[in-house]
Amino acid sequence: MIAIGANFGEAGQHNSGVGLLIRSVMNAVSQERGPWVGADDFGPGDPRPLNGPYFEVGSAPAINVIFFVPGSVAQHERLTKIEASRFSRKQKLLLVAVPVPKEVADAGGSVDFVIDALHKANAIAAEVFAKKGSEPFDLAKAEAIVERVREALIARRG
Repeated sequence: MIAIGANFGEAGQHNSGVGLLIRSVMNAVSQERGPWVGADDFGPGDPRPLNGPYFEVGSAPAINVIFFVPGSVAQHERLTKIEASRFSRKQKLLLVAVPVPKEVADAGGSVDFVIDALHKANAIAAEVFAKKGSEPFDLAKAEAIVERVREALIARRG
């Protein structure tokens, strides 16, 4: 399974062109996957949903892809390529860091860049989960989600 996040290098950047694109991707992924929930989100008074899809962290291998957008406060210079950042065996979760090039951020983002980054993140996840001897990452399912997101983004920009 897959989730998307962002780390912006300046205040207000979430409303910039690249911020709006990343938010569109977050929403599209969420629609395809259903809500992303943790086991702690459910208590005696909050049972698991009876209808509709959702993804419970720790139930299957997953990735959280974080886009690092450079800005006036933080440039994220240490990130030079898309890479695995943190791995939690207990949560079956891998964080993949995606540095957004300054020119892409300044241009308002690029659907091609974001979709290519998600495909690379999926490949990294499959490799990391295999190396860790963990349950296999469902690469086919994650790739299908990315393709449906790509189609939705292209249709909106159409």
